[in-house]
Amino acid sequence: TICSGEKTQLKVTGAKEYTWSYKSMTTDTITVAPISTTTYYVTGKDGAASDIDTVIVFVNPLPNAYAGKDTSVCIGNSINLTASGGGTYSWNYKSYTTQTITVTPTQKTTYVVTVTVNKCSASDDVVVDIIANPTVSAGNDVSICKGDSISLTATGASNYSWSTSATSQTIKVAPLSNYTYRVTGYKSGCSASDDVTVFVTNIPTINLGS
Repeated sequence: TICSGEKTQLKVTGAKEYTWSYKSMTTDTITVAPISTTTYYVTGKDGAASDIDTVIVFVNPLPNAYAGKDTSVCIGNSINLTASGGGTYSWNYKSYTTQTITVTPTQKTTYVVTVTVNKCSASDDVVVDIIANPTVSAGNDVSICKGDSISLTATGASNYSWSTSATSQTIKVAPLSNYTYRVTGYKSGCSASDDVTVFVTNIPTINLGS
């Protein structure tokens, strides 16, 4: 038994002359590479006497190894890769032998899986690219007088979500005391956050006397 694409040698003994059904070869040993299960016949002669024997070479197909579609992940995040086609699995990443692996690449990386069925193996690879997280800024910390309001503007992303539940790039706030606001920015499926603190100064009470 061989795997599809492999070669094997067939050797015959017991006579002085041989004739194979394969290409009418006359050597005692031949090399064959059948693409499907095949029966080979050989005729052996020793003077006027002859005999015929057969040998069957079984061909197992290669597994249809599939590592998944190329994908991308935000830097610092993990992603699951699931192979199919087995049998058994062997990844080039940490020698994992599970069908699904979890990876956290720091750069564009190619992962290779080898799938084995009936002792026949095939490989496939999947490329995981890296997407940089946006550089989100909520602005510099600021001070206001109590009772005043101020606008806070985030930058560095395409969409925003503030800790106030607002989703606009700019929000207007009027805290009664020191307060820290957080904004999360989203771009190309990745996100990052930043904080800004609004310090509140009490208004002085002036008394000129009586």
